[in-house]
Amino acid sequence: MKTLVLGLLTVTCCGMASQVAQAAGESGYVTIVSTAMSTNLGNNVQIRVSSPPTTPASCSTHAAWHFTLSLDTAAGKNLYALILLAKTAGTTVWISGTNVCSEIGNIESLRAITTYEAAP
Repeated sequence: MKTLVLGLLTVTCCGMASQVAQAAGESGYVTIVSTAMSTNLGNNVQIRVSSPPTTPASCSTHAAWHFTLSLDTAAGKNLYALILLAKTAGTTVWISGTNVCSEIGNIESLRAITTYEAAP
């Protein structure tokens, strides 16, 4: 059942994001190491992956966190559900950023996430 849910969320989330222009921060094949939220940072989640993005946005200078995601939209909430499932399952992912730091001034905003059974 977990595999089915991951597949459905991938189609829902990443199908929408594929229409956006190429992003700056590309994670490569990684796992999600940690996520965090804090009331003083708004309705956003911070994401750390197992390896830093290969080409982060110039504004992305935070040492610990690689991406942020706003949970103010339905798409953001769907992406967050996929992030939590991938983290819990230890699934390999590829994350793309937006090339801007919208939610938190020094962490790149997340654009898309793709899940894999194993790194290709």
